[in-house]
Order: sequence, then C-alpha cells, then structure tokens
Amino acid sequence: MMRAFRVFIITTVAGLAVVGFLAYKFFTYPERFGGTAQGKLEFVIAKGESAGHVGNKLHRAGLLEYPTLFRLYASQRGAASRFKAGRYEINAPTTPRALIDMLVKGAAEELIAVTVPEGKNMLEVAEIFGAAKVTDAKKMAAKGMDAAFARTLGLPGLSVEGYLFPDTYKLAAGTDPEKVLLTLVRRHREVYEELRAKHSDNLASLAKRLQWGDAEVVIMASIVEKETGQPHERPRIAQ
Repeated sequence: MMRAFRVFIITTVAGLAVVGFLAYKFFTYPERFGGTAQGKLEFVIAKGESAGHVGNKLHRAGLLEYPTLFRLYASQRGAASRFKAGRYEINAPTTPRALIDMLVKGAAEELIAVTVPEGKNMLEVAEIFGAAKVTDAKKMAAKGMDAAFARTLGLPGLSVEGYLFPDTYKLAAGTDPEKVLLTLVRRHREVYEELRAKHSDNLASLAKRLQWGDAEVVIMASIVEKETGQPHERPRIAQ
C-alpha cells in the first residue's frame, strides 16, 4: 500500500510538473523569439489559408517554433480567421505575437506603376494592364465592352471606349478589371471637368451650333487623337 502511495505521489508530482512546464511554455510563448531564420525574409499567405496551415508554413520557413502552439495562441486571441492574404517582408528572428499582429494588420500593398500612352484603344489598354500583371487582359476587355457595365459608370456608349484616360496609374497586382476601368474613367472625368471649366465658352458654342454634348466632344477628341501623334496638327484636324 505504501508503495502504491509513493507511485501515486511521484506520478502526480510528475504530472503537475509537466502541466506546469506546458503552461509556462504557452504563457511565455508569445514573447519568445523562435525559429532558425535570420535577416529579412519574404513570406506569402494565399487567400483562404487556415491558421494551422500558416503556422506550418512559418515553421518550415524558420520563423517560429511549435506551430501547434501558434495556432492555439492565434485562436485564443481570436485572430485565427483574421489573417490577411498578401506578400510580407519579415525581419527574423521575431516573436509569435509580432507575427500575428502583422498578419492581422495585413501586408503593405505593393503597387505597380502602369503608363497608358495616348492613342491606345480599349483592347490595347487592357493588354497593357494584363502585361503588367495588374489584371486579366481578356476579362478587362470583356468588361470594357459590356454595355450594362458602361451604363453603371454613367457612360453614354456601348463600351468604355474613349473614356480610358492616358496617364500613369499605380494599382495592386490582381486588381479586379472593374476597379481598373473605374480608376481610368474617374481620371477621365477629373481631367474633363478641368477642361470644361477652362473652355466653357467653346463648349457652349459647340452645343449651340452643332447640338454637341459631352459624348460628341469625346468622340471627336478620340478621332483626332487617332489621326495624328503630333500635338500641333490636332487643331487643324479638329477644324
């Protein structure tokens, strides 16, 4: 009986020691630097990845120890379902708390500068954004030729042709075609309103003599632009 009692005491103490050790590990885990990586690393989270999957990837990248503890800690903080997809630059070594704060906040959006030259039609503009990996060129072209989409932007024609202003734009990779088109159309409107204020008398004259509205002015401007690449020739062609 005494032997059984000693065994019970020993196993209980050992069990408490293990529990205490695990509790210590869990409660100090968030602030402990872990992993084997050193320096700046690039880490990518795809859309829809779970906290467990992210933890395993971080472990394989040498950015943390104990991916299971990472998942439990993320769940305890209510952050497990809030990781944002993106491309991150991480300075190693780092702590689980810092990693979770970063992944919940989201990666700094990497913007791609794309220049649309003058004289390009809608299909050519779509190809430019497609080549820059900003969006899918075919989807952008199809959306640009969608009359219903053009109406949602308040455009009078059957497409967005003529309303994609040539300029330099900065957009993230994988941007929805609708957002790209909306950005270009908005820029067109900004510039057109500036020109309207500057040339209000000329626009009023066109409206009176030819019954031209904004749509006719844009069509004529597009025709003139396609006729020549020389700015000094445009007034004569327009006449």
